[in-house]
Amino acid sequence: LLVEDWGGKYQSQDISAKKGLGVNELLEKILLEAELLELTANPNNRAIEFKVTSKCDSVLLINTPTSKWQFDDDSNGALDPKVRISAATTGYYDIWIGNVEKGYCDATLKVETF
Repeated sequence: LLVEDWGGKYQSQDISAKKGLGVNELLEKILLEAELLELTANPNNRAIEFKVTSKCDSVLLINTPTSKWQFDDDSNGALDPKVRISAATTGYYDIWIGNVEKGYCDATLKVETF
């Protein structure tokens, strides 16, 4: 992945959930991307899965539209977290991705509906 700051097409945002820095900016960027890509939910789909792929030990937090938190650190012993919501509801999903290690780590978020 090549981020916009380095001439690529992917947005990036530095955040610190601990200090509360950059979280609002990240949410704004996610909403803008969803609008530009015309992402919508299909009411016929019953499940949604969020999966992170990275080279470091990642953490995934999801806040569903019903304010229920979902979390995964190491999916089935792998370093890539995955959250599957079997009865997905329409609305906004707040997504936080972090890593356990110090420093920056590239990560890719994949979202699928079933």
